[in-house]
Amino acid sequence: MSAALQVPAGIVILADLALELDSAALRQRVRAAAGTPLRRAGTHVELVVAGVHACLAALPEQAPRGSTAALWTSRAGVRSATATVLDELCLHDAPPLPFDFLATQAVLAAIPLQHALATLDAALYLPWGGDEALRWPRLLQLAALQLRSARHTLVLCGTVEPGETTHHCRWVGLAQT
Repeated sequence: MSAALQVPAGIVILADLALELDSAALRQRVRAAAGTPLRRAGTHVELVVAGVHACLAALPEQAPRGSTAALWTSRAGVRSATATVLDELCLHDAPPLPFDFLATQAVLAAIPLQHALATLDAALYLPWGGDEALRWPRLLQLAALQLRSARHTLVLCGTVEPGETTHHCRWVGLAQT
């Protein structure tokens, strides 16, 4: 398991999991989570869907249900998809292919998440370029604000890092105590 997380007072971790998947295993998990393969989705979106589904499955039965938010961050983000679009535009003097352009839009993960989780009321992608030591603390503080304001009863937080051969994500499910 990854390093222990320090959650703000009054917040409890209900689930904490990490996934390391190659592309084939990721597609298989996404197909299982969404019921069909995701078309027009890049690796970033697939990792979000697979991670949220795994996090929901790891929640205890007594976990609060209701309004849910999904917050995730990434260093790599949609870098590969953006590089493809820039290559098409700048090196090949051609308009980007529509599916390549769609893969640059990380927030599109909200669409398959909404289909799988009817109580999803907010989905927020936060690109991360700052100090790695601050990433989880800031993400958890944002989740705590959402929970304390009673906007949501459950917040799913994740870090999503697509790779060349192996893709990594970590997700936690949080609620108020």
